[in-house]
Amino acid sequence: MKQGEEEKDQQAVNELKRQIYDQCWKIYKIRQDKSLPNNYEVARKIEESIRDGISEQELIKKNNELNKTADLR
Repeated sequence: MKQGEEEKDQQAVNELKRQIYDQCWKIYKIRQDKSLPNNYEVARKIEESIRDGISEQELIKKNNELNKTADLR
């Protein structure tokens, strides 16, 4: 990890915790297999994906398409 990234990541985690608390979000799962949280950019991209509003049906369809592609290899 680059020097200073850990501090930036911790600041991002603290900000997300504040947002979670402010918006009454609930933590679904705590990953016990990771010693550090996701990088700030990963968390930001996940948040963007949530805002995109993809439906469950679209997600299932895309997953099926990707599985079929993987099976052809």
